Amino acid sequence: MKSHIKIISASLLIALLAHLYFIIQTTRGTYMVGHGDGVSQMLVFKKLLFEQWSKGEWFYADHFGLGGDIFAGLGYYYSTSIVFILTCVVVYLLATLSLIDPTTIVFWAQLTLFVSIVRMTFISFFAFLFLNKIFQHRRAAWVGSVVYATSVIYFRHVFYWEFFADALLWLPLLLLGIEKIIRKESSYLFIFAVAISLFDNFYFAYINFLLAFIYICMRFLSRWTDNEASILQQIGIYIRSGLIGFCLGAVSFIPSAIAFFNNYRPDYPFDIPLFEWKDSLLFNGKTMWMPLIVPLLLGCISFYRHRLFRSVSLLLLFMWIVHYSPKAASIFNGFSAPQFRWEYFIGLLSAMLVTFTIIHWWELQKRDFIGGALLTLMLYTLSYHSFPRVKMFQQYEYALLLIIGSFTLLFVIGGLLQKRQMWIGTLLLSSIVILNLFASSKLAPPSGENNVTAAFLNSDHYNPKATEHLLHRLTTRDSSFYRIDWMVPTRNNTPLVQQFNGMSVYSSILNKHVLLMYWHDLQIDMKRETVSRYMTGGSRLPIYQMMQGKYTIVSKKETSIPSSFKQIDQEGDYILYENQALRPFVHFTSAIYEQESLSSLPTVDKENIALHGLITEELPATQPTPTPSKPLTVLEERTKDATYDNQLIVVSKKKGTVTFLLDGVFENDDDVYVQFSLQRLDQDKGFTLKVNEYETTRKKNSSIYRTFADDLTIRVQGTNEVKITLPQGTYELKNLAFYPVKHDDIANNSIQKVKWEDSTITIQANNESHATHAILPVPYEKGWKAQVNGKQVPVIKANYAFIALPVEEGMNNIDMHYRTPYVWPLSILSLFTFSLLVFRKIKK
Repeated sequence: MKSHIKIISASLLIALLAHLYFIIQTTRGTYMVGHGDGVSQMLVFKKLLFEQWSKGEWFYADHFGLGGDIFAGLGYYYSTSIVFILTCVVVYLLATLSLIDPTTIVFWAQLTLFVSIVRMTFISFFAFLFLNKIFQHRRAAWVGSVVYATSVIYFRHVFYWEFFADALLWLPLLLLGIEKIIRKESSYLFIFAVAISLFDNFYFAYINFLLAFIYICMRFLSRWTDNEASILQQIGIYIRSGLIGFCLGAVSFIPSAIAFFNNYRPDYPFDIPLFEWKDSLLFNGKTMWMPLIVPLLLGCISFYRHRLFRSVSLLLLFMWIVHYSPKAASIFNGFSAPQFRWEYFIGLLSAMLVTFTIIHWWELQKRDFIGGALLTLMLYTLSYHSFPRVKMFQQYEYALLLIIGSFTLLFVIGGLLQKRQMWIGTLLLSSIVILNLFASSKLAPPSGENNVTAAFLNSDHYNPKATEHLLHRLTTRDSSFYRIDWMVPTRNNTPLVQQFNGMSVYSSILNKHVLLMYWHDLQIDMKRETVSRYMTGGSRLPIYQMMQGKYTIVSKKETSIPSSFKQIDQEGDYILYENQALRPFVHFTSAIYEQESLSSLPTVDKENIALHGLITEELPATQPTPTPSKPLTVLEERTKDATYDNQLIVVSKKKGTVTFLLDGVFENDDDVYVQFSLQRLDQDKGFTLKVNEYETTRKKNSSIYRTFADDLTIRVQGTNEVKITLPQGTYELKNLAFYPVKHDDIANNSIQKVKWEDSTITIQANNESHATHAILPVPYEKGWKAQVNGKQVPVIKANYAFIALPVEEGMNNIDMHYRTPYVWPLSILSLFTFSLLVFRKIKK
């Protein structure tokens, strides 16, 4: 135990030195958080989960988008992260003692650095346990573990997507468990590693299991000790122990995996090449750099007579080749778009070579040092001249070249003089220096415009004070349940930051029914095409009515305001509008339509039916499919700086416009829905589309963030003149139609009592129309259970994404509760499996 404490203490010292740049930056007010997903997701989700858990809510948040599961839905992020759970325990205790204040987003930004230091410490310690099992040399194993823990991919993961870094913790434990099985030792660690991997993060469990499979295949081909289990024996133990580990981790893994499959993201439509010469793993790799020591060691010819060195070197070279395979990266990303998040495995293989070298140092000859140095200089010279470099990083590259040259020289000198301690010291120092150099040059330069500071986190670009004041005044005057359409541009999780029930969210795992409703069923434009998000009501009044969108906050510059919205407040550059045509929370209806039969109707008809009736796949229809609405007649077409012929728009100048003159008579609150399909043909470039006062953006064709929802419905104020404005280029415009929209007065004076607190909803509503069903603006998820007047009733998916319940005549008392599906039986399975393991251990 004392020796382990020494290792942990030494690892902590290295972690502190490795984070030195970020420690200094934090004292200056710049945090170890990326400007993109770091502040849009990581900080927000940590704060959300801590707040929900602190009040005893484990499964649901009513302000997570339109409402959503936070146990399974955020399982990809933090809800099941061991590191984050332990962090929350410590934070809760300190907050209870009034030593810290975790209520601000700035606190969670500051905390990232401290957690990162502790995490790196234990990454090093777990890697030490793995390396020491193989090499039986504590000091060498510790030095190797430092090489792994200080891989640049660790900082990149922490900075941009913090929870990615947890994967570096569990891989060494998983491989250590494998080594114990190979060496005919206990399988308990393997079971534990499988369980904790599955529990912690289903996505990285998949990646680590693939890496473990590759490692096992290598060990099948290479025996390192005399007393190793046969391949068949190993396979049997892996299967049995893996199943036990699966049962232990199932309570988290299965709900998270179900949430993943209940998400919707378009299939990656582009060809994925087998190989692509894209960057240098030695010098400017996007996700990972080979540690400097590796080329030096690969040039040590004397070591290749050892089977262990040969097998690890060959595996490392194989993974080096895999780095250049987008096809392999796609496999590691679940057969989706290529992602190279697995490359920390290269760092662990490098650590194995370092550990081996320290132990077998005295076998090296002069030719090894000189050969290694020449190979290193040759590879880095070729790398430097063969790959594109970004100008802003040139100073960093020169510094890195200086470090490489100095380290290579010291390696040769240390070898020739047989000064192993000097060589080890240089290795540790270079690892620390390179990581700090990487942080200061590629992640958060001292004068970087996108650095995350306290000032930024409290600025109009992230958390405007003016809208906070508007929201505070609103909550004092309106205590009912409502949603507010407001978000800082591109920051879809603003409702979570400013803590209100909004109409936007950004998460990699979302309710597919809501996404499909936005992108396809009702074609609700989000003003910005992108995946993993939904936002706004597209300025369409019926959408706000269906979603209980009572208010919207916009800047003074915004010109597209939904019909029937009236200004009621203003603060600085922001205006608060109220929906004057809001319908009650519970909408009663007996008109049931078959969803499939409506698929060919124009959006305006589907929207109108969803507003008044019930669209479902689960009940027999009581209404026939209506006749499609008749579009407006186009009287004349005009163009400016563009041509429009045979469904092609060619814009010849910076901007061009095609104007359509329509027949029809419009009143003040009438709208026109412009429905069409639009694709850019001339170049792979995003563009801005403007239809009268409404503006939206579209991704370039090759973007992995495209929704591929090219069928659009744009709402504009009622008018006989519709202008479509596009930037220079060639576009295909198909299925163009214009539909008039007159809004019914569906608001009524029905008194309803609604209380929605996360996973619990209670409603009192009077069914005066003798309707058969009630429709609620609650997103449909399988975890909802409902009672009406004390009787259990089925929860029906209605109107593409919401919930309908069968009701009785007169007063209906509705009670609804949400629990993540299968979480209780899976908890019993995990506890039962754990009990059996404990009993077996005690019995032995």
